[in-house]
Amino acid sequence: MSGLTHLLALLLALAMLGAALVTILGRSLPIAILASGLVSLCASVLFLILAAPDVAMTEAAIGSALTTFLFFFILGRMRRELPGVEFDDDPATPAVTAAPVVPSASVIRAERVERLASSSSSSSSAGAPAVEQGQAPGGKDHG
Repeated sequence: MSGLTHLLALLLALAMLGAALVTILGRSLPIAILASGLVSLCASVLFLILAAPDVAMTEAAIGSALTTFLFFFILGRMRRELPGVEFDDDPATPAVTAAPVVPSASVIRAERVERLASSSSSSSSAGAPAVEQGQAPGGKDHG
């Protein structure tokens, strides 16, 4: 490799390190996602310089484009589904610590099931016939 290629590779490596630090220490999730995509984009250019165009195209397509899109898609969906939860832009905490604040999907489903069960039991208990223990709703004894 020539001197100019070495210089370009060094600049790309420094840009990758800087973007990685922004990803880790950033205070905003969208900025961290964009910086993560920049790391992948710099890596794909570096692979192209190192004469690996197939790896460069794969890194650009999957590492930079698809992963960044997927992160933004999931972030947008979480904001819609969990409107009371803060996800980013809190200057007191880095973006990395914001992830454990988000409840898992099983917790969200359990809360929805509890809400549905409580709302259906309160609305159907007034007019629903009582079913005795060991008796199926059709009136047949099962046990």
